[in-house]
Amino acid sequence: MDRIALVIGNSDYSNVGKLNNPKNDADDIASILNKLNFDVTKIMDANLIDIQKSVNDFLQALDEYAVGVFFYAGHGMQIDGKNFIVPIDLKLSDKSKTMVSCYCLNSLLEGASSYKGKTLICILDACRDNPFAMGRGFLTGFAPFNNPPKGTMIAYSTSADCSAFDGQCSNGLYTQVLKDAMLIPNLKIEEMFKFVRNKVSEISISQYGEEQLSWEYSSLVGDFYFSVTPQPVNEQVTDEKIYEFICARRKSYENASDNIYDIECLPYIDAYNKYHIPIIKNFISDF
Repeated sequence: MDRIALVIGNSDYSNVGKLNNPKNDADDIASILNKLNFDVTKIMDANLIDIQKSVNDFLQALDEYAVGVFFYAGHGMQIDGKNFIVPIDLKLSDKSKTMVSCYCLNSLLEGASSYKGKTLICILDACRDNPFAMGRGFLTGFAPFNNPPKGTMIAYSTSADCSAFDGQCSNGLYTQVLKDAMLIPNLKIEEMFKFVRNKVSEISISQYGEEQLSWEYSSLVGDFYFSVTPQPVNEQVTDEKIYEFICARRKSYENASDNIYDIECLPYIDAYNKYHIPIIKNFISDF
């Protein structure tokens, strides 16, 4: 496996009402990621120490993998423009005590930024109606992430500063749609999240009378697919056309990246995804 995932679901909060679906969300997403050849660690009903340890282990392990996925479902909030995961045992206090009692997601991104040439996908199905975000300078919903590390995509279940619906079935609305979309074969991640956004918007309006609009921030420089299935070989394309395509893609990566892997290898991967020529597949395997 060259793909690793950390999945956290927090439902059983001690000091406020429990959430119905985050543990179900985490179970389902972990199961799907396993099917998609991710090496998955799943943590349920985590306190602060659990979250810190699992994220640290995930970041250390990421050094050996090409792709990392972090998925969180549960309560989240923003304080002073920073985003926090809420442990299940949090007792609401003043701002400074609350900040050190929650896990700051900016720490995850800062840790991931030390790894060059990695792909990190951070999916946050949080910001459900939040009893913690009541005054004291705490705000409902997550804040936008500024300048995510290169090679990162951050996906919110809802727009910045907004709430997400916990869902009427066994999943939150966002995960209900996401878990099926991840299994659609040969769909680029950007197109997958567009599909999710449209479906979540449609369902939220029809079922709740209010739109939930999911959102992403991306600094990805290459293509990523959760699910890939073989496609028929295109025998009609000429060598000249393939060569022209590879040269154009290489020039694009030269302008966007200083990573030699991106520049030299990704154009061939793009060509294989486009034309499905066996010689290109063999080159990728040899590399």
